[in-house]
Amino acid sequence: MLNYEQRKTQAFYPTNSSLIDIPEVELDFLEYTLQPRLVSQRSDFPRASDVTRTVKIVAHQKVDGATTWINNNISWFESIPREPYLVSLYKNNASNFPDYERAINNHGIDPVTKSFPARVGDVIDIVIQNTGADKGGLDSHPWHAHGEHYWDLGSGNGTYNATQNEAKWANSTGHPVRRDTTMLYRYTKQTNNGTEMGWRAWRLRITEKNVGVWMIHCHVLQHMLMGMQTVWVMGDYETLTSEVGYPDVQGYLNFGGSVNGNATRWPSVMEYFD
Repeated sequence: MLNYEQRKTQAFYPTNSSLIDIPEVELDFLEYTLQPRLVSQRSDFPRASDVTRTVKIVAHQKVDGATTWINNNISWFESIPREPYLVSLYKNNASNFPDYERAINNHGIDPVTKSFPARVGDVIDIVIQNTGADKGGLDSHPWHAHGEHYWDLGSGNGTYNATQNEAKWANSTGHPVRRDTTMLYRYTKQTNNGTEMGWRAWRLRITEKNVGVWMIHCHVLQHMLMGMQTVWVMGDYETLTSEVGYPDVQGYLNFGGSVNGNATRWPSVMEYFD
């Protein structure tokens, strides 16, 4: 029993017999039925006409010696950036800053920095597409976004169709709600290599409140370590660095040590406590 009232209620104890039968496979969570409680979440929701672009993240398990997860044919590991993205920005060289136009021409991801850039003012539909692995298997993934809650646009089998999904919302009693984690379901255990089988869609408005470098990733730790994560750089160079000026972060970068490590040296820190 869920009790949202600030008062005591009579205790409820289930019977020994099963109250409901829970199915072995659950493929939705009232996604087209739930409604946001706050009126502002309804009024703030960007409509389809506001969407400036759609980014499709194709998640695929690759088996080539080691087993890895690739997203748009790229795996993201901690060794990919030459130095942390924000460190690069605040050092005023922006060596890791992604190129927006380069990403637009490559399905949303900059192949050089292996990150997804977005500009303030963008309204992005992010579609996470499940595919059959090299060996045909499928898995479920709880995808999680840092930095800002998105509006969840639901999920379904096969390949995402924006027109059909908008029509489904128009004919439902629900309204997209803001979430930070939602499931990318599998609808079967086995399919053909590369077959698109299951999708999850989000809508995100980029504002000056959520600029930064953020991870969007599967929340299964093993899958993250195998590469199933993406890095998003929200905002341009000037917007990002204007949030906290370089003199204010210089002490963080260099005071008593360095946050930068390399192949032969760990980052060093200033110890304040034993």
